[in-house]
Amino acid sequence: MENRKTAVEWLVSELYMFNEVPESVYKIINQAKEMENSRPQEYAEFVIRCDRMGMKILNFEDWMKL
Repeated sequence: MENRKTAVEWLVSELYMFNEVPESVYKIINQAKEMENSRPQEYAEFVIRCDRMGMKILNFEDWMKL
């Protein structure tokens, strides 16, 4: 299976093409990575709550739009 990149990982690899990237950009990227890493856990908790309440479970993309 192909090694797939997250959007943040792809962005970082694209930024490496530039010689000078401000340090503030890397701080923002690190914040984005933290947010990205917390999403699966948040979605799993949402799915469990919905299941326990007998509610329809939204797919991940629809959940992200909430």
